[in-house]
Amino acid sequence: MKKPSNKIITLLLLTITITVTTIVQARLMLLANAQEPGSISSCSAPMNLSNSEGYSSIDPFLIADPAGVAHLFWAERVFGSPGGGGTDAIMYSKWDGTNWSTPIDIFLSPRDHDNRKITGVRGVLDEKGIIHLAWMGPDNTFYYSTGRADQAGMASAWDKPYLLAEDQAGTQYSFDIAYEPPSTIHILYGTSRENDASSVAYIHSTDAGATWSDPEDIFLFSGLDRGASNIRMLVAPPNHIYATWTEWDLSGNGQAIYFAKSIDSGKTWSVPVVLDTREGNEYERDWTNLALLDKNQLVVMWEGGFRAYPQAQYSYDDGETWTEPVDTFPWLIADNGFTYLLRDSTGRLHAFLVRRIREGSGDVCRFPGCAQAEARGSTNTLWHSVWEGGTIWRSPEPVGNFGDGKLGDIGGAFSTVTFIEGNKLVAAWFSYLTQEVIVMDCRVNGAVTEPAQPWSTATATPTPTATPTPSLPNVTPELPYRASQVEAVPPASGQNKNPGWAILVGTLLSIIPVAGFVYFRLRHHV
Repeated sequence: MKKPSNKIITLLLLTITITVTTIVQARLMLLANAQEPGSISSCSAPMNLSNSEGYSSIDPFLIADPAGVAHLFWAERVFGSPGGGGTDAIMYSKWDGTNWSTPIDIFLSPRDHDNRKITGVRGVLDEKGIIHLAWMGPDNTFYYSTGRADQAGMASAWDKPYLLAEDQAGTQYSFDIAYEPPSTIHILYGTSRENDASSVAYIHSTDAGATWSDPEDIFLFSGLDRGASNIRMLVAPPNHIYATWTEWDLSGNGQAIYFAKSIDSGKTWSVPVVLDTREGNEYERDWTNLALLDKNQLVVMWEGGFRAYPQAQYSYDDGETWTEPVDTFPWLIADNGFTYLLRDSTGRLHAFLVRRIREGSGDVCRFPGCAQAEARGSTNTLWHSVWEGGTIWRSPEPVGNFGDGKLGDIGGAFSTVTFIEGNKLVAAWFSYLTQEVIVMDCRVNGAVTEPAQPWSTATATPTPTATPTPSLPNVTPELPYRASQVEAVPPASGQNKNPGWAILVGTLLSIIPVAGFVYFRLRHHV
């Protein structure tokens, strides 16, 4: 047999060398990204916390506690037979950095309403260790209660809910609550009034929820077919409140993004301005959220455009003027909830958003588990990015992989995230596939741990003087369908508590057979 020429062997070896070099560089790049300051790593396996098979569990919401605890609330159905729709209770569990407490129901929907609806739980924690909780109830009702953070896992520790309004819009996340030290609680909510235009209304309490102001409309919609949803607020010293919301119409899609502010703690409000509107056959304008970048510098993130693209707009003059929308993560897409914006212990600003990889962007599916997710038909997951100044955001990376098809995609829908102790990420979401609340915890690289500060003595919660609910007992019924233990699901394929080792091993496995082949050819070439 004729032996290959030196030219052929040289070409073959050159090809192998280039291939090996490319593999090594790609893997070293992944390793560098995993260790980059602000990156997310060491994620636990996703766990089904609600464990309510046949009973919907939705709308999770997390509150960080300086005591090193994450408080998780969600809406769940507890009455009726399995398979029914709607949610009628507020559930609670806490993460102490090691374990989740056994979920309990802390509020049940009033018995005198047929639909017994509870959704859209939101809350804040004040500097005295009191959690201020609000939620949407049945038939346009809107409730509020308070409880000590260190006793939040006992239904009896919560004050009897009080009715703040009976004209709440009842649409998707159509209110928000914010806290301004030392004792002011701000609430914006969408109204729904019979035979009258809807509005965005403002109420507040200056005595930690003991008494409340009368509602004041800060914006009136142009017709009966318009209203507010996805309302968000941000309080920033001194005395600033920033707010955004979506305007919807009867099509069900968001038509515009609005912004308003107060520079005197809510006493007066600016005339709301439109940041962007839906045009022609575009998809929508929705899921707005905002963050303070620096003094007088703001970013508002929302979803929409020709399709469900993640957009950002910036203001450098305290919200007076705004940039045009920027397609911020140009290979992500989906209508899956808010982009969460929060800072770690170093002050670094993070963005977390549930999206999937856009069609036609398959070349970015280079992450562990992505190919398997793509084969299952969805690359939907929780993505993470870091603000790097100006309008620049770090290329997004998946948090905790892509799921395994059992619990549904990681990140699912309507995720909520928070940091405890400055560098520990806690995430929760509900899956459309299972209607369960899933949880996961991770670490933030390059962020220091802030020592936990347990509450020494929490002051007694105030007694609100708003209209009380007709009947709302704080009792925990027997729930035979709920298992006493929750089980963790093994990490999805490719997930590793130490990604660096996985990359190193993968690199070695790629090099060894190639090196063996080269050695064999040289050894036997004459």
